Amino acid sequence: MEIDKAYEFFFSNGGHIKKSQLDVVSEILKEKFHFHTPEIIETGASYNKLDGCFGLFFCKIAADFGGKFSTVDISHEIIEKNKILYSEIFSEYHIDFYVLDSVKFLIDYEGFS
Repeated sequence: MEIDKAYEFFFSNGGHIKKSQLDVVSEILKEKFHFHTPEIIETGASYNKLDGCFGLFFCKIAADFGGKFSTVDISHEIIEKNKILYSEIFSEYHIDFYVLDSVKFLIDYEGFS
């Protein structure tokens, strides 16, 4: 199952979050969500593997299911670091990066087209 692949992928690529937290999220996703083409928006960009980088897990899910992954942060500097991180790991997958306030972004967002 793709959720299990994303789980292993996250830890094998240096993701640092408590395993118990990811266990809970993984189980909820497997039990409650039946993805076809997921659209995942990370608010507050992951950029440092030591600070969690939970976005890696969600990006892998989007990529494996043929969905879309976007990340938004108000800081241009953080987005630039985020681009570097994701390009090292997801060189073949297109990710949309936005420098905006995440609340405004979500209010104005019109969805996956």
